[in-house]
Amino acid sequence: MSDAVKRCPICEKSINAAFVEGFDRYSIYQCPNCKLQFSDPLEYDERLYTGQLDVQGVNNYYSEYMLRSIEYNKEFNLLNLPGYARHALKWVISNIDKKSIIFDIGCGDGAFLSALLYHDYQAIGSEVDKRRLELFRQCNFNVVGSIDDYPASLPRPSVVTLFEVLEHVTDPLGFLRNISAKFPDSLIIVSVPSYKRWSLRTWRMDSWDYPPNHFTRWTDRTLNILLEKINYKCKISFPSVLPEDISGSVMLSLVKGSLHKNKKTLKMHTVPSIVAPIKFATPEEEHRRRMIKRYIYWPISTYYNLLGYSGSSMVAIASPNKKSKEN
Repeated sequence: MSDAVKRCPICEKSINAAFVEGFDRYSIYQCPNCKLQFSDPLEYDERLYTGQLDVQGVNNYYSEYMLRSIEYNKEFNLLNLPGYARHALKWVISNIDKKSIIFDIGCGDGAFLSALLYHDYQAIGSEVDKRRLELFRQCNFNVVGSIDDYPASLPRPSVVTLFEVLEHVTDPLGFLRNISAKFPDSLIIVSVPSYKRWSLRTWRMDSWDYPPNHFTRWTDRTLNILLEKINYKCKISFPSVLPEDISGSVMLSLVKGSLHKNKKTLKMHTVPSIVAPIKFATPEEEHRRRMIKRYIYWPISTYYNLLGYSGSSMVAIASPNKKSKEN
């Protein structure tokens, strides 16, 4: 494959895109202007989020794990929050009044909703997966099916959060424009996978960072350009590596990578198979694992933080640029 003329979904114009790599029927290109990496074609498949389609076991694994976790997360536990969500929660507690409405789009396993409720905020979520949506409601979480289903009887949210959402949508700019139009005065907190994340020390992409699961790959510059496009100003942070977020399987890959003579060959062009059969941990077992990891992996996380690596994702906290909107 070679470079080709493609339309950048952020710059909204045709560019001479650099070919990065290919996977299955997809090619991944990089925009020379904003540096966004995006897949071609950009085709969303709803079946990924309904259990009807799986990619190398990744989607079914996380879908089933999320379903198992929702009920467990009815009770708040900080240990269940990944680093990017903890960073956002700390900021919300410090800057947003109690009782305010926080709208969490793509609310995953409900851990952040539970954290908000515990800290006396009004937490509303949205979830496109109908199985998760039903379970959320059974567990008495206030969750709607889409952004357009946000209750008209309620005030607009003070903050809209999107954790690990943008990389899954085929039109991230249009998606954020829709949010901005619907909630023009709301702050937006976004997280996307970090290009500085510690797991990339394996000299390869993570298995989940490919289409049709992830359509885009981001840098802080790219994310800032995106938010400027909708007239938001933002501050981007790289939360540190947490010991409980370190995966044993990735640690094994790191060891193998450090022993590999030709590290360049470790860069992936196909997604590796997930070891089968997958044995699901219960939420209780996962919680115990994370408690153990907190102590076992503390020296490793400290080491990676000192080297300048980040946790799994970067976080942008953005506010409407009212002067631009008025003009």
